[in-house]
Amino acid sequence: MSNDIYLIGEVGYEITLANTIDKVNSTDKSKPLNVHVHSVGGSVYEGLAIYNYLKGLKQEVNTISDGLVASIASIFFLAGNKETRKVNSTDSFLIHLPTGGMQGNASDFEKTAKELRDIENKLASIYVNETNLTKEEALSLMKEDEMLDVNFLKDKGFVSEINEFKAVAKFNINNKNEM
Repeated sequence: MSNDIYLIGEVGYEITLANTIDKVNSTDKSKPLNVHVHSVGGSVYEGLAIYNYLKGLKQEVNTISDGLVASIASIFFLAGNKETRKVNSTDSFLIHLPTGGMQGNASDFEKTAKELRDIENKLASIYVNETNLTKEEALSLMKEDEMLDVNFLKDKGFVSEINEFKAVAKFNINNKNEM
């Protein structure tokens, strides 16, 4: 039985709370759980639910970035233990302000703006609790909406380890191409 699960795709479609629970239920609860994340993000509410679920597990949760951790995926990535969160040197990591689309009257837009500010503060609070960022730093990074350098991720406590990959070229002098 493998204790690795893979959360790959868009949150709310390929990655849901329901299928995350199913994946976790197929693992050995007496061993640490390794959660591999490769996601562009997606639904804020679904991502927050996944974060809460993973944080509530009794087993140790380790998170591993597998290419891209963006938007709300960065939140449930942070559900892993601070000492066992890993990123690959070639990966991309993005945090930003929540967005939403709507139509309606001015009152509807005001309600949506209030809701977005509320979500923004909840996300910033998670970044503060799970990293070495202050709330001001978290909000500033969210506003910048740019990929974060892996060394920055380690310095600021998003990850504890950077997996370095070294390219190796192999030349076989015994292999002769015949025409």
